[in-house]
Amino acid sequence: MNPLATKVSNPKPKPTKIDPLTGLPKVKVPKLKKPTNAMWEQAANQQKPETSPWFKSTKLQPVSNEAHAENAGTMDAMLNYSNNGFLPTLYADAVKNGGDQAIAEYANFLNQLSDRKKERVAVLSKR
Repeated sequence: MNPLATKVSNPKPKPTKIDPLTGLPKVKVPKLKKPTNAMWEQAANQQKPETSPWFKSTKLQPVSNEAHAENAGTMDAMLNYSNNGFLPTLYADAVKNGGDQAIAEYANFLNQLSDRKKERVAVLSKR
């Protein structure tokens, strides 16, 4: 026998505990972290379906070429400035008093604006 050799002991395997209800070996389950509010928000945002804004609806009546051109001119003038000025008030009054045609023209204006400056649409479409 070599005196320098270390004694290797074979440790006895621990007997596995058996679950009395299932008859299966018990397994340690790791503790999970509780989800934070940020994690819930992220999961909720991933599940939100993409919806189209109201002015992208196909149920709106089409506008004339003249109204489309007028909206383009109004938008060109508005985009020269950093704010919307009185346009939200003017459009709100037109929609209130003008009926379906005014709503269709306003939707046309918002469609054109969303194609060019999406960040400006949020202010106008909420009014």
